[in-house]
Amino acid sequence: MPLQYELVNATKRERLSLSSLPGRTKHDIAGNPAAAAIIAWYMMEHPRDRITFVTDDISDLHPAWPLRGVTRAELDRYRDVSVDVITTLVAAGILEERGRGFVETPERGREVVRDLRNVWKGTPQTVKTP
Repeated sequence: MPLQYELVNATKRERLSLSSLPGRTKHDIAGNPAAAAIIAWYMMEHPRDRITFVTDDISDLHPAWPLRGVTRAELDRYRDVSVDVITTLVAAGILEERGRGFVETPERGREVVRDLRNVWKGTPQTVKTP
């Protein structure tokens, strides 16, 4: 079973749970433009914070646990800001919500997810020639 990732901001005591998106594995996050935009936006909005990914397979007692001083139980109480970030990106014209979609996974079967699309076209750049 592929590892499931969650982005955690220990400084703000927040997390980005991607559970409602088709973007919880490493490949999903990198390959899904909406999930990649959500992660990138959040990280750029908090450049000096202690942010890391936490996988679902690691205990807070494991030597590789990335959040020293934070237990898994504390992490579960962090505020999930996924909806806030998605709302911001939709308002900014970067993402578009198209309702609900379905994802088939061998581990969990058919899951309902938010159908978000990256619709950002960018702002035309003016190129100056010498």
